[in-house]
Amino acid sequence: MTTLAANVARRIDLKGRVLNPPVIASDIIWGGAAVGDNGSGYARPLVAGDPFLGFANEKVDNSLGAAGDKAVEVWADGYAWLSVSGISGVGNALLPVYASDDDTFTATRSGNSYIGQAVYYDTATGLALVRFKANSPQSAIADAVVAHDANPTFSDTEIEGFLDALGTKINAIIDALELAGIIVPS
Repeated sequence: MTTLAANVARRIDLKGRVLNPPVIASDIIWGGAAVGDNGSGYARPLVAGDPFLGFANEKVDNSLGAAGDKAVEVWADGYAWLSVSGISGVGNALLPVYASDDDTFTATRSGNSYIGQAVYYDTATGLALVRFKANSPQSAIADAVVAHDANPTFSDTEIEGFLDALGTKINAIIDALELAGIIVPS
């Protein structure tokens, strides 16, 4: 788990929303890096547990600047081809994907940042096509499930979150079926 020290040519398909969050002081966000929120509203190279903001479109060097002197353009949702630890075959498609830093992706939740869901695995390249989305409710829902084990009641917000997560999973299944050519997009 080593954070990026150079731009990485990350293939991102079907780009969606673009965000321009301000960057923390004294840091560099490299192009292609997973970007996280430091908890104070500033973007930084993702650290495990950060809310995921998206993937940096290009390098932003704020190594000599104060917090907020520069902003980074991030793709907040779309599809990215990623090497994901724990996803090694087509049977692993539809697993959730997490980041432990700006360039390390895993199927393991423990302390990491939820970024999206694998929708396809390419056996030729060993890469998973990940449908990513910034500030997804999935991580908060998983936390609510853990909390529920200690207190077996659900709030309206938790129920809404579960329904949102279910909708996200249904959409991922539809996307995977469309990618496989099993169904035709409407």
